[in-house]
Amino acid sequence: MGRRPLTIVSVDPAPAEGRNGSMLDPVGSQDYDSRAGNHADGLRVSFPLAVEGTHSLVSSISHPEEPECQQGNSDGWMTYDGDCQRGPVATQAILTVVTAAPPADAFRPPYSGTDKPLHRAGDVCWSALPKLAPPADTPDPTALLRHVERPWVDHLRTWEIQHGCATLNMYCYGREVGDIVATLAAYVLLDTPDQQELARRLVQLGIDNYGVLQAGGNWDANGGHSNGRKFPIVFAGTLLGDAAMASPGTDIGNEDEMTYYGEGDKALWGRACDDDCYLPNGCQYGGDCDAGAKDCRDPAGLVDGCTDYRDCCTSHRGSARHWRSTPSTRRRPGRTTPSSTTSTAGPPATSTATAGPATTSWRRCGRPTATPRPPSLPALDRHVQKDSLAIAGRTRVRCLPVNFGDTSFATTESAFRDAAHDRGVPVKRGDAPPDLTRTTSSPL
Repeated sequence: MGRRPLTIVSVDPAPAEGRNGSMLDPVGSQDYDSRAGNHADGLRVSFPLAVEGTHSLVSSISHPEEPECQQGNSDGWMTYDGDCQRGPVATQAILTVVTAAPPADAFRPPYSGTDKPLHRAGDVCWSALPKLAPPADTPDPTALLRHVERPWVDHLRTWEIQHGCATLNMYCYGREVGDIVATLAAYVLLDTPDQQELARRLVQLGIDNYGVLQAGGNWDANGGHSNGRKFPIVFAGTLLGDAAMASPGTDIGNEDEMTYYGEGDKALWGRACDDDCYLPNGCQYGGDCDAGAKDCRDPAGLVDGCTDYRDCCTSHRGSARHWRSTPSTRRRPGRTTPSSTTSTAGPPATSTATAGPATTSWRRCGRPTATPRPPSLPALDRHVQKDSLAIAGRTRVRCLPVNFGDTSFATTESAFRDAAHDRGVPVKRGDAPPDLTRTTSSPL
């Protein structure tokens, strides 16, 4: 007999009109919260929900109606580290429904789209990571790991992601996203006790971002809004030995579309604009120029776009340095080196995106010497479980919802240990929002 669907009975807090929405395999617009950017009605699912096959349910908890802070002239809510962002969604969690227990070291498949490939920690080329000596001013690893503790649900294509993210999971504005990714990219090169765990989380982020691309999504180049999305993809593909992921294309977010080679093969910053007056008007408004984009490139290809905006909102030198530090992402021999390095992640990112395994020598890697194993059942309760997983199709089994802070891990008791593939990190119990998911399993 064939397998019957898994029935997800409810989520807690329950969806309300325009709030606390859940979506299945989301890509493009969102229906988590009607206040958030890129909103479209009719995309959320209702409960009980029967799910058959492998799918990802993204559930959200909305912020209260009253804003907590002001970011510029816009209402905002607090982030996980005490800053202010415009996203009205508080947190999001992912319930992955699978037809069989995955390997114990499996990464969660991408939440976006219906293609759900499984990658394993045992396939990660840990030896490709340099072991550089940490400098004296190395950042606090606890704060860095917190940036990628919860999933970045980041499938909105337009600048409206600035008003659409879950502020307890990630930052909404690309300036901060790029800054965080650049910092993580530099830290993961250091010989620290946290290197492998941070690399694992960056690989998971890259798997998710690549899933968005594979599902037809992308991040349009636009000012500071789309920074930092490409690097995790290439990083994950490089460490996993996945050729397609390591070379995902040359039109992904600001890393590609906001950087280019100008006259004389000079590395420059700015996006292609059809008609704009801001740069020709001396990077200021006045006279006949009363509106315009501050991120347009120089039509003559001689200089960067307006540097005040470049420096305030889009410049992240750390990513560019990392491209040159990871062996499998170094520039091909013979490629003309740009004469300027003022653009941060541009030409290095663009050139390495096309290098990939077809043009570089990949290191031979065995299994890592210290592959993280799933924790024991009691140990799981002491960790935040960022991603949930449900196994459908068992006969007369009881699904076990366990509260791990921002999600529950729903699976059968017999497969519980094998399926606990994403470990999380210790946190204070008071920091955790309520359990998101309750499930039941239909018999065969």
